[in-house]
Amino acid sequence: MSRRENEPNGHLISEPSSQQDILIKDHLQNVEPEHDEELPGLSSKAYVHTGKNEDNIELKGVNTEHSKKEADPEESHERDIEESISLKQTKPEPLSSKKNVGKSSNEGDAKEKKNPFAKKLTYINATNQDLKELGYSDWRISFASFMRTKLVDIMIISCIILYSLLVVVFLAIDDEIEDNDDLKLGLQILELVFLFVFCVEISLNFIGFGCLFIKDWWNIGDITVIILAIIFVILEMVIDDGTLNSVLRIRGLFRLLRVGILIRKVDSIRQKSQARKRNQIRDIYHVSSPAEIVNEILTDIRNMVQNDDRMIEDLNYCIKMISSGKLYEINLLDGDSVTDEKQREALAWVKNATGKSKDDKKYGSENKIMIESKLLSINIDSKLNLTKESKAMLDSADTISDFNIFDFKDEVKENELLTLSSFLLNKHMLFQNCKIDPDTYIKFIRRIQDNYNPTWIEYHNKTHGADVCQTSYFFLQGCDFMKIGKISDYELMSIIISASCHDFEHPGVNNGYLINSRAKWALEYNDKSPLENHHIASTFMMIEHPDYNLFTNFSSDDYKSVRKDMIEIVLATDAAHHFNEVGKFKSRVSCDDFSPDGEDKMMVIKMMVHLADISNPCKPFDLALTWTGLLYDEFFKQGDREDSEGRTISYLMDRNTVNIAGSSIGFSKALVQPAYEELVKVIPKAQICVDYLHKNIKQWEELQDEFEGKKETGQNYILESRGVIAGWEGKDNFQSLEGIV
Repeated sequence: MSRRENEPNGHLISEPSSQQDILIKDHLQNVEPEHDEELPGLSSKAYVHTGKNEDNIELKGVNTEHSKKEADPEESHERDIEESISLKQTKPEPLSSKKNVGKSSNEGDAKEKKNPFAKKLTYINATNQDLKELGYSDWRISFASFMRTKLVDIMIISCIILYSLLVVVFLAIDDEIEDNDDLKLGLQILELVFLFVFCVEISLNFIGFGCLFIKDWWNIGDITVIILAIIFVILEMVIDDGTLNSVLRIRGLFRLLRVGILIRKVDSIRQKSQARKRNQIRDIYHVSSPAEIVNEILTDIRNMVQNDDRMIEDLNYCIKMISSGKLYEINLLDGDSVTDEKQREALAWVKNATGKSKDDKKYGSENKIMIESKLLSINIDSKLNLTKESKAMLDSADTISDFNIFDFKDEVKENELLTLSSFLLNKHMLFQNCKIDPDTYIKFIRRIQDNYNPTWIEYHNKTHGADVCQTSYFFLQGCDFMKIGKISDYELMSIIISASCHDFEHPGVNNGYLINSRAKWALEYNDKSPLENHHIASTFMMIEHPDYNLFTNFSSDDYKSVRKDMIEIVLATDAAHHFNEVGKFKSRVSCDDFSPDGEDKMMVIKMMVHLADISNPCKPFDLALTWTGLLYDEFFKQGDREDSEGRTISYLMDRNTVNIAGSSIGFSKALVQPAYEELVKVIPKAQICVDYLHKNIKQWEELQDEFEGKKETGQNYILESRGVIAGWEGKDNFQSLEGIV
């Protein structure tokens, strides 16, 4: 299936086939769709739209309006690329002029079956959908899937290792083998057994994948060498002719050649394993963004180009611009470099319209990289009433396994957000280096802490704010992103404060509820991330008050830069942007010019804080379990509220139907795992989070049946028995939102 073709009706999420699929789909559907937006990278107009399926579920899809002549529907995607590249060092025609972008699968039925020898489609990267379009039967597709399993990979690798050892034995004691007929016969029989096993593996792969398997020239070479090796061994065993045996001794060369091919096969198995992991969810749920798909196409074209540095450079630029999300931003010239008066005047109007200042610098001249400051640290212990125990806990704030936010909350007497953020700012001497008065900051953060809604919001409260702040700091300090990204004083300060305030005044309901109920915040922000917009807007409105203005000593440029960064960081925590932002992030990370300490730094920071916001499944299971209980308490209260108001209960919020364990598995696999695996490519030490995630998924799988058997109060009892949360309130016990949102 071409990567640009969509599911029927343009849906990007297929129908679930199992209970767990339904739970993962619920998570995907629980992310509010964005409004229509033009897709970058296509010359024909393409818009994301929302549609509804038979269950009245809003789904995201793609419609295209072609402005150019449509291509021949029988022309395949791969052949188009080959033809465009084969032109004599000329650039390819626009993709939209050659292909049917965005056609439905119903129209695709009229196409010829995909050529199994089409470039780029191999038995390693072919999905089940690809095999189905090639006309493979269901049993054959199932058989091909079995040949891709980890069990088969382990068996083949084991045989490769043992056969390699056998070849080493032949080479090491060749003379002794020739003098001992029994030993020689035994080793020959053993070699035939291994060769027979490899023949069976090749035959099974051919049954499963057909022509796709022999499309790989390495596999053809492997088959040839095996056949010749078997012939040589059998001839040597049955023919007792000294002259012929001398000729057959060249089989040793084939053994070495065979080992070389087997080593290459190990690499193929590694690629197959990676493809299996990549497609595990995407094969079913199709969550790739259009920008990511376009970038994959451009990357394929770039990899096929040879001896044309200009074209490769142009394609790299296209990939970079699509990945950055700045496709429609204009490049402003430096006013001093423009000599023509009319051009200078036009440039001035453009800068005025875009809000660009004359000298739009990042933190002006005072943007210092994090180094050891010569200034003395302020003695903040007395201001925060730190005890020996609380200071010991704060010293472990750069870890993910040793810091427990709930224990810390109890130790500092419910002042976890104030204490943690103030301590971190002081630890890195940001009060001095950023000219922030510590007393003003403590007043500010105390007001923030008090205006999180602690009495009736179980999850999105000050403890969650402190937890996201600590997890972000773990990525920065514990995982060395401070060094990788060359984080400045002002950037570190912006991250700590943004993470602390990212859910300020959260009402305990999601954006979907606010939009559907036409709440004040939704109307104020035109349904665009109303929660996140309110969190950051109310934070800055508080900063404008003289008593809480921690930025009063900032220069105009520093204030603008800090404000811009904080707004971007907080708005990036909206889950509606998750797949789009992960797609952009993935595309940029794969580019040769990816720069985590340069122009891509803010992209990494936003992704880092967003993943800190959904980091609960990536922590020790006792913490993950506690946070899960609090989250679903809040979810179920929203569901109760919607039920009492006669609204459709949102996904994952019906206490009578949701299996908490199964839902947690879906959330971890569909949203968290793919994003964290991309983050690890930039921040390798974050691998510990992925390790915890895998362990926790196994734990939830063990609990899934127990949760399935007890809905409503039964699930509450399970969580209470583990000390997660005591005394969940029943239905109709929720706070009125009148006058709040």
